[in-house]
Amino acid sequence: MTASIALLVALLALPQATARDESLDAVCARFPGRDQDADGSAEILRLEKLAAASCADAAAPLVLALVEGRLLDQKGGALRVCLERWLADLAAEGFRAALVRADLYGGARHQDGLTLLALREFLRAVCAADPALAGVVLVGAFPEAFLVRTVNWRKHCELTLNRGTDREKAFAEPIDFLSTVPEGVAHTCDLVLGDLDGRWERLYTQPRERLPYWHAVFPDGVPEGGGIAQDFERGGLVYEDFFHVNDGHLEVREVLDPQGNVAALHVIPLDEVRDAECSAADRERSNCIARPDVLVSRLNARGVAADAAQETRLLLEYFERNHRYRTGELDPVFQPASISHGLGSGYGVLKEAAAEWAALAAPELDVQGAPGLLEAVAWLKRPAVLRTIRAHSDRWGSSFERGERLDCAALRALWQDGALQDGASFYLHTGCEAISPAGAETLPCTDPGYGKDNSAAGLLFFAQGLALAGRAKVFYDEPRGFCPALAAGATFGAAWARYFEIESQAATWMEVGDDIGRKRSYFWSVLGDWTLRLRRPA
Repeated sequence: MTASIALLVALLALPQATARDESLDAVCARFPGRDQDADGSAEILRLEKLAAASCADAAAPLVLALVEGRLLDQKGGALRVCLERWLADLAAEGFRAALVRADLYGGARHQDGLTLLALREFLRAVCAADPALAGVVLVGAFPEAFLVRTVNWRKHCELTLNRGTDREKAFAEPIDFLSTVPEGVAHTCDLVLGDLDGRWERLYTQPRERLPYWHAVFPDGVPEGGGIAQDFERGGLVYEDFFHVNDGHLEVREVLDPQGNVAALHVIPLDEVRDAECSAADRERSNCIARPDVLVSRLNARGVAADAAQETRLLLEYFERNHRYRTGELDPVFQPASISHGLGSGYGVLKEAAAEWAALAAPELDVQGAPGLLEAVAWLKRPAVLRTIRAHSDRWGSSFERGERLDCAALRALWQDGALQDGASFYLHTGCEAISPAGAETLPCTDPGYGKDNSAAGLLFFAQGLALAGRAKVFYDEPRGFCPALAAGATFGAAWARYFEIESQAATWMEVGDDIGRKRSYFWSVLGDWTLRLRRPA
């Protein structure tokens, strides 16, 4: 498909797309009542532009701030005042900015991905009307995309098939086998919202479905074109409300014995059937992966707040910190800080974010080895504008020595005690599932248990955060090019997007973790305000 035809297809997919000079008010007016799946229940209830701020350049990048209507309905109106001041700050830095109230589906059905697709159509319509759309910041509890991926993974290791059944068979020595298993790889994936020309709507499933999995043993090596597997396991895993990146298509045929029983499987990997989410432009890259067209970040304090009043307070404090940082009133010490437990130091990586840091050596800011929680707290109290945390983690915290954890409870206690006042930090969190919201697999984002006590959100709101880049998957990577992009003056969001660009240009898949790892950039998203930059002292 040529680029011009692909663009035409994308524009035709928009809801009655109009001329590019259509106002944002007009675009907003077209979407209330948007029913993405035509089931009689609207995904978008209300979109209303509330305020805007412009700079001198009429063609400057446009930033949308989508704010959950529930927050704006709180008494007092203080949040709106802060948000409008934030728009003015953005305009002072050369952006055009607009504040949009968003009221979305809030029912009990688990359909976050569907609501997100409707919101994505809105962004596509805004981009058609104003191609300078640079990105969106979501303020409040917005739906998130849950990503499941299947890969034909050729493995060589120990294996037990059909564990716990009368067909159990263990291979004590490493053996070659093909493992094709659907796996939840990103419990939140903002690439889906930011990739406006991708084909994500084709990958979405709302109801609970059982996806098949296969383990097929080939003792002499997995044949390139497939073959007969005498030993195998097959079954299914259940997912709901998910986007399935299926890079693991198989043709499976049953080989029968004379009595008609299944004696073996003829397994044929269809490796060429992949990358269904990728646009025509993505497919031109040596490593075909989806890439964000607009930048996305989230400010959601609901899961870490005790109640609605505290949620509003945390947002107000965040925007006050954001304003003071932008205006220079809050001037954090311009130095990096790394803490690691059981993993390598990230201090050298952070030093790539500023040329003047190249020769910097500060052992108290490069804490490594086996620190405990007290050392982690002391590290947080030392001022630093850019931090990295490298410790084995989950959705609720990071593990340190003696089983101690830096989790949301510890961070909340520090905040309540005023122990981390008057600082500001950007975070690069390489801990596994650090940004994954609790309950993403089974709960809608409107459920009180969704995203409860997420430690990355705790860092952002309780530990003087400005923005945080983190991973929503158990994996081994960190975003390549992130710190050099900051050094070049990129926004935090553009530094996130730089990882996708670098990965897409890999000459071979071996550079990016082979087939199982080549889409690892999908696991990363940003919390906070992506428009911020690493600001050097005057």
